[in-house]
Amino acid sequence: MSADVSLALAVAAVLTLLIAVIEIVHRADIPLSACLDGRFAVYLAILLIGNTGSTLAAACLLALPAPRAASAGVPAAFWYAFVGVFGFEGILQHVNLTFMKKGMLSIHDWTTKARDSATASSVRRHSGARLARELRTAAILQRLPADELNTHVLCALGPGALERMTETAAQSGANPHHYKALVLAHDAPDRADALSRVVGRARR
Repeated sequence: MSADVSLALAVAAVLTLLIAVIEIVHRADIPLSACLDGRFAVYLAILLIGNTGSTLAAACLLALPAPRAASAGVPAAFWYAFVGVFGFEGILQHVNLTFMKKGMLSIHDWTTKARDSATASSVRRHSGARLARELRTAAILQRLPADELNTHVLCALGPGALERMTETAAQSGANPHHYKALVLAHDAPDRADALSRVVGRARR
């Protein structure tokens, strides 16, 4: 394997990783850290396999005299990787596999299912992590005296929200202090997180 082809495969791998990350983060609309799990790895592996094959095919085709002349001035490795990775996107739309004269899932369907599974998994992970953070934050905010917690709720959510929370807790028999802490952690997470860190340090 030539140095150009080896470098092209490395460039293709980097492009594939970037495409997979951008795709999942954009679709799930969550931070990157919540996307990195087993299903993302499966999606990435499918793309890597396809892009590696198409990059090798591109290297063979573009090494011929006519394509090589047309791509003069462009580093060969980059050209192979670019054509391989983005050429594979075109292949995904048109290649369908058959077995014993029966249609199987197209490659596009395979990658779509893997992508959708990775997206759904990322959203679930992010939702679970966010809920756990809210519960931890609310548990710390409950350490505040009632008047102080009310003040923060008032500043963050307004007087109407404070009155509604008090009324709702009274009607349902819930602990109003706990309820206000939970609502503040959910509706004003940035303020609640900052406040919980201050409370946590002060109570040590």
